Order: sequence, then structure tokens, then C-alpha cells
Amino acid sequence: MKTRAIPALIGALATLSLSSCFYFPLGAIDNEDWTKTEPYPGVSESSSVVSEPLSSSEDSLNLSTEGSLTPTLNKLKFELATDRYIVSAANELIEGDVVIPESYQGLPVTLIKERGFSAASKMTSITIPGSVYRIQEYAFQYCSSLSKVTLGEGVAIICDYAFWWCESLSSIYFPDSLEQIEQFAFGECHSLTDVEIGPELDWIAKGAFAYCYSIEAFTVSEENRYLTSENGVLMNKDKTKVVSYPLDKGSFYVPENTVEIGAGSYCGATMTSIDIPDTVRTIGAYAFDGCEELETINFGNGLKLIEDSAFGYCVSLEEVVFPDSVIYIAWDIFDTCLALKRLVMPGVMTLSDYAIADCPLLESVSIGGNLTRIGEHMFGNCPSLKTLTYGGTTSDWESVEKAEDWNSWSSLETVVCANGQISLVA
Repeated sequence: MKTRAIPALIGALATLSLSSCFYFPLGAIDNEDWTKTEPYPGVSESSSVVSEPLSSSEDSLNLSTEGSLTPTLNKLKFELATDRYIVSAANELIEGDVVIPESYQGLPVTLIKERGFSAASKMTSITIPGSVYRIQEYAFQYCSSLSKVTLGEGVAIICDYAFWWCESLSSIYFPDSLEQIEQFAFGECHSLTDVEIGPELDWIAKGAFAYCYSIEAFTVSEENRYLTSENGVLMNKDKTKVVSYPLDKGSFYVPENTVEIGAGSYCGATMTSIDIPDTVRTIGAYAFDGCEELETINFGNGLKLIEDSAFGYCVSLEEVVFPDSVIYIAWDIFDTCLALKRLVMPGVMTLSDYAIADCPLLESVSIGGNLTRIGEHMFGNCPSLKTLTYGGTTSDWESVEKAEDWNSWSSLETVVCANGQISLVA
């Protein structure tokens, strides 16, 4: 199985204390008045809590389940938050089939604690009751033996990285009540196959199924107002945005009439080339991140915006030529593209902070005369790049708005303009 440097980013993010999820539904992107009220307001890990371990099998079996699931005597920890409980594992030695009760000491269990079961490597299945409204960030990350997850009717939110790198996870049931799946929630779940989306799910965030190499197709309820499936590809309802592409589909393409390639939608795809249709206006953040075999990108003439790290870790890319239509390039779009040597951006107007960086072999960059702004730390960690070719005059170059430290991390020595050269060496 391939490995990527993105876990380093995850590790950095994991140092943050995240206690809640914020989201906008696909159907309400343009509705600034859209709001949502959670049924359990005020519940957070910062609440006054009392920890109490579960010590009897009677308590652990408080949730009735169908089938032959027989939970072992699992040690769980319950933390009181006003009038409800937050649950986690008492320690990482928890093992086997785990069943979380709907209530404890007469009060409902409503949250899975942030990192509550993280790295519980001997746990094989988890059953979560409908009383649990939200599964917090990193709750089950690195549970390497976890193969089955059952979510009760009532579970609504699965937060960031909740099941990150649960490499054995092959089966998960999404209840109709599920409304959100946050960023990288099931990233690196290499064994996960087909995914069925219910009627209420209205938000799937960046990279929710990134690097899930065994997904052959996404299936969506016809009653869902926000999402649909086009030949197994997860899209918004009007089929203008790719939300997530099944990596085991067998072939890779961008569907016709696509306007936006969604954030993280092709993460880890094992393709060597991709054609971007003329209809596409935006390539989202991390859209093709980790496509290690990608060598050729054929861009359509409608593309305008390329967002953060869209082609990060595409380590086989050697040359990229953008069409004149591309006017905005966001943060670090070619992060760690180790083979990239040549880059042409004839129409770009804005290069945001750190837009082009971390490309050790990059030696040729050409920018058109429409450039109006260069952000911080441009061409940082690009030691092979000594000369920049600019389509405007020396006067035009001097009028370009530049961040104070735009060139502080680069090896650039000269800007070659249409009517002369500008030395950057003091």
C-alpha cells in the first residue's frame, strides 16, 4: 500500500483542540441565512465532567442489538456533561466487539469523545446507538483491526478524521439520520468498499473518503435533496460538482458538465493522465492530492481557480501548462511535486501566499503579463529555480503588488522581462 506525506499534516492538525464541527450544506451554499440548531447544545469536552469507569456487564449491555453480536466486557469511561454523558475507552487495551449503551445511570450517552477510542488496535467492531448525535474528531483513528461499524438511527455528525486510517474497515452502515461527514473522516480506510448515502446527508467535506482504494461506487438515496450518484461517482444534485470519485472504479475521468472538481475528490487516484473539460471553472483544495502516478493533465479552457494543494504529492508530474483562463492560484498547489521541472502560467493574475513551492527540480517558470499580485514566500524550497520569465515589461514587473517577503525563501536571481532583465541579487 502506498504511503504519502499527508499524515504529517494530519499529525500537525491533531495537535489542535477541536471540540466541534462547522459546516454548510451543499444545498445552501448561496444562502447566507441558513442555520442549524443541534439537539444537544452546549455539550463539549470543556464542560464540567465526572469520569466514572463502567464496571459491570449489565451496564455494558444496556443497548439491545439484533443479530449475533455478543459484546465482551469492555471497559468504557463515561464523563458527565450537565445532563448527558460523553463516552470513550478507559484505555487502549479495549478489544473485540464493543457496544456503546444508549444511556448510563439514567442519562443519555450523546457523544463519542475526541480521540476517545484512538489507536485501540484490538477492537474489531463498534456499535454506536442512536442516542449518540455526534462522533468527535479522531475518535477511532488508527483502530487497525476495526472491521465493522454500526451506527444507530439518530447519529447525525461524523467529525474530522473520526475513522482515519482504519485500514481493516470494510463495512459501515450509514443511518438515514446522518447529515454530515467531515473532512478525511474515512481517509485511508483501504478496505472500505461500496458506500450507500441516505436521504438526509447534505454535507461531505474535503477528502472524506480519500485514499479509500477499494470503493467501487457510491450509491445515493433518490430522496436525497443534495447529493446523487452518476455512474458510481458521488456528485451534487445537479451534477455540476464532483464530491468524491470511487478509486476502485477502474477508470478515471471528470464527468461531462462538471463545473467544480470538489476538494479532495480524487485523492490518491492511481491514474497516469486526466482530461479537465472546458466546463470546469474550479479545482478544489487537495482535489488530486497524492495521485502519485499522474504524469499528464490536459486542462480545459474554462478553468479559472485552483485551490490549496490541488496537486500536492503528484510526484510523477514533470510539466504543467495552464490555459490562459487560469487567473488565481492558491496556497502550495504543487506541494512536494518532486519531479516537476517546467511550469507555464500565461494568464495568472494572483499568486497567493506560498502558491508555488516545495518543488526541488523546478527550473523553468513562465508567467504572463497579467500578473497583479505575488504573495509571501513564492518559490520557496525550489533550489533549482534561478530565473523567472515574465511576459510584461520591467515597468510592469515593478508595478506588481508583492508581499514584503515574497522572495525570502527562494533561490531566484533574475526576472527576465519582455524588454530586459531585473536582478534580484543584492
